[in-house]
Amino acid sequence: MSQQPHQHQPAWGPQPPQQPPGKAARGKKIAGIGCLSVIGLFVLVIIISVTADGDSDKDTNEAKPKPKATAAAPAEEKPAAADESSQAPTLSAEDKAKIREDAGYPPKPDAATAAAYIRALDAVDTDIVHGKEEKALSRGAETCRSIKEGNNRDKLIELTNYRFSSPDHPDGHGTATAGKILDIAHSRLCPDF
Repeated sequence: MSQQPHQHQPAWGPQPPQQPPGKAARGKKIAGIGCLSVIGLFVLVIIISVTADGDSDKDTNEAKPKPKATAAAPAEEKPAAADESSQAPTLSAEDKAKIREDAGYPPKPDAATAAAYIRALDAVDTDIVHGKEEKALSRGAETCRSIKEGNNRDKLIELTNYRFSSPDHPDGHGTATAGKILDIAHSRLCPDF
């Protein structure tokens, strides 16, 4: 009797070695990762080339001379309309003040009020402001907002101490100083709260 060849093996030649289970699966995963890497590289090249082409079009468009204006269509009218639509709308001072008020903040102080507030803080301890006046004004506005929210004094002192930290006082200046800062912010920035 002759032996019948296995269904998947040719009748001639040596038998292929048996691979341990899982090795073929790892080979497929590695091949898949390699294919994905090639595809990713291809996509990256396409993106770069499209971007580069877009940039070169912009350069060539800017280099082209603009057509002269005719009586029917002046050259200045079209760019002005395009500029207006591409710019973000600006808010008036009244709109900004209304937004601050709606958010619970006091009105933005004028220069004299801001300077008096900074001087009062410096009189307590120069490390409260530590050269960062805008930051001190912002923290004062936040303190006023906390006052308007109706927090009790102990909570306000805790929040003020947390807000008014500095490199030399990373955990705040303590409750006694925070109470003074709270009173200064209230009297100088938001006396109506």
